[in-house]
Amino acid sequence: EYTNPKFTEITGYSFDEVMGKNPRILKSGNTPTEVYADLWNTVLSGRIWSGEFLNKKKNGELYWESIQISPIIDEQGAITDLLAIKQDISEKKSIEKQLIEAKEKAEKSEKLKSEFLAQMSHEIRTPINVILSFSSLIKEEIGGFLNDDLRSSFNIMTRAGERIIRTIDLILNMSELQTGTYDFQAKEINLKEEIIKPLILEHSKFAQNKGLDLIFNCMTEKVIINGDEYSVSQIFTNLLENAIKFTDYGNITINLNNNNNGIFIEIIDTGIGISDDYKPFLFSPFSQEEQGYTRKFEGNGLGLALVKQYCELNKADITVESKKGVGSTFVITFPHIDSK
Repeated sequence: EYTNPKFTEITGYSFDEVMGKNPRILKSGNTPTEVYADLWNTVLSGRIWSGEFLNKKKNGELYWESIQISPIIDEQGAITDLLAIKQDISEKKSIEKQLIEAKEKAEKSEKLKSEFLAQMSHEIRTPINVILSFSSLIKEEIGGFLNDDLRSSFNIMTRAGERIIRTIDLILNMSELQTGTYDFQAKEINLKEEIIKPLILEHSKFAQNKGLDLIFNCMTEKVIINGDEYSVSQIFTNLLENAIKFTDYGNITINLNNNNNGIFIEIIDTGIGISDDYKPFLFSPFSQEEQGYTRKFEGNGLGLALVKQYCELNKADITVESKKGVGSTFVITFPHIDSK
C-alpha cells in the first residue's frame, strides 16, 4: 500500500512496481522458514517482531536489513495493516564478517604458534636430555680415569645443555603470556615454606661455589599470599639466579617482611649493579645491559621481562634500587589477604 523513497533507493523497486504486491518479492531464499513462522506468530498475536533478513534487490543483489514489524490495530482490536521499519545493515554485516574472519585467522595463527613452540620444545629438549643423560653416564663409568681437562669438558657440556633447556623454558613461558594461554591458578601460598626456603636450598650450592653467603631473614609471621604458585616461584627463581650470577663476592640477602602496603620480599645483592641509563629497559624482553658476543654474562634477556609480567598476573608490585658497582635491591610486594 505504501513505500517511502528510501525503499526505492535500497531495493531498486519503484512504488508503482510493488504496489499491491506481497513483500515476499524481496525474499532471497536464504532465510530459514522458521524465522518467517516466528514473524507471523508474533505480529498476528499483536506484538512487535524484530529481526534480520538477507533479502534480494530488483537487480538480484543480496543485502542485509534489520527489520521491525508492527501490527496496526483498529478500534475493534482487529489487525488491519502491518508497518515495517527497515534499515540497510549490509555494511555492518560485512564489517562483522571481516572481524570474525580476522579473529579466526588470529586464533589459528596463535594456535599454530603455540603448537610450533611446543613441538620445537619437544624436538630440542628430547635430544638435549639424551645427551646430558649419556654424558653423565659416561662420566660415572670412567670417573676414575678422568683427567682435569676431561672433567672440565663434561662440566661444560652439562652447563651448556642446561642453558639450552632453560632458554627453551623462558621462551615458552613468554609465549604463553603473550598469547594469553597461561593457566593462572590462584590459591593461598606460604611464601616462607613453599617458595623461599626451597629456592634457597636449591641454589645454596651455586652460591657456595662462588664463595657467596646466602642469607634469609623472616621478620614477620604474615607469610601467606594469594597467587599462582608456578609464576610466583618463577619470580623469585629468576631474581635469585640473577643475584648470584651477577655477584662475584659478598652476599645475597633475602628479607621477608610486611607493612601497610602488603607482604614484601627484598632480594639484596652486592653485585655489579645496574647503570642509570639501562634501568628504563630493565624489564624489556631480550634486553641486556651488555650486548654482543663479547658480553661477560650469558643469558637471553627474558628473565626480568617474565618477572615483571608474572608480578602483574599476581597483582604484585616490583621496585628496583641499584647502583653500578655496589649492588641491587629488588622488592616484590604482594597485597595482604584477610587475617593472614
